[in-house]
Amino acid sequence: MKRSHIFPAALSVVIGVPALAGCLFGPERMCSQGQYPVYALDNPTGAYCETNGQPPQPGFASYPPKRVPKVVGDQYDRWPLAQDYPWKDEVRTP
Repeated sequence: MKRSHIFPAALSVVIGVPALAGCLFGPERMCSQGQYPVYALDNPTGAYCETNGQPPQPGFASYPPKRVPKVVGDQYDRWPLAQDYPWKDEVRTP
């Protein structure tokens, strides 16, 4: 193999392997095992994962019971206080 062909081949491996790894491992989970996601009451992008059995910290709330997002980008990965939230009647805030 010519020396000029080695760099592009190596570069494609360096870029391609991590890109494929994302596909191989599947969608990114919202939280680790033993945790559940909560959302911020005053910020549409604010969220964190709370330990199972613990209430959310002040300023945060739990998702409606049947609408808890499991993976990033799933149908429930939305801010429950948004005007267009489809399940608004199920939202309970502290």
